[in-house]
Amino acid sequence: MKLIDFLNKETPNEGGCMVCLAKYKVKDYNPDIQAYEYEPREDYMLVERHKCANGDVFTINKRFHYDYDFAWDEQTPWEILYKKES
Repeated sequence: MKLIDFLNKETPNEGGCMVCLAKYKVKDYNPDIQAYEYEPREDYMLVERHKCANGDVFTINKRFHYDYDFAWDEQTPWEILYKKES
């Protein structure tokens, strides 16, 4: 499942929101061993749905959803902690 599919399925209608816990890995350079390592991270994501002329737009932490593709991993989907329906 891709991020946009997850958002379409789980995000409440306009006026609602949900809070998710995202667990993902970031590729960082370690100068001590002169190689890249994957560092695990956890962040909370506030997801909202907005209506526009072309359909729905999703914002995550007040940014567009495609800015958070790096935090999406199909093996570990985001955990939904809270949903508020409008």
